[in-house]
Amino acid sequence: MLTTASLDTTAVANRLRPVLLKLNRELRREIHSIGVTGGQVSLLVQIKYNPGIGMRELAALERVSVPGMSKFVARLEEAGLVQRAAVAGDQRRVGLSLTAAGQKVL
Repeated sequence: MLTTASLDTTAVANRLRPVLLKLNRELRREIHSIGVTGGQVSLLVQIKYNPGIGMRELAALERVSVPGMSKFVARLEEAGLVQRAAVAGDQRRVGLSLTAAGQKVL
């Protein structure tokens, strides 16, 4: 049995769907034009809001394996969008940050 609340939620979702689909298309066009993928933008955003984040933490946030994340980050590093730096006080740990080019993408 549908309640008034569930009908309202469905109505709102139905009205938002075309707007969200159009927004998604526009965002894909925009990021494609600057030469990055949606997945790369997601990583750049995580690094922007978590400067110094480690590979393991980033992999957990993005729900991918650490070896997989290593490959993704290597591509971003090769593109000059991120950089790795040793974390002060822990020489074994490496933190990620955006380069000026990475900030410009966002």
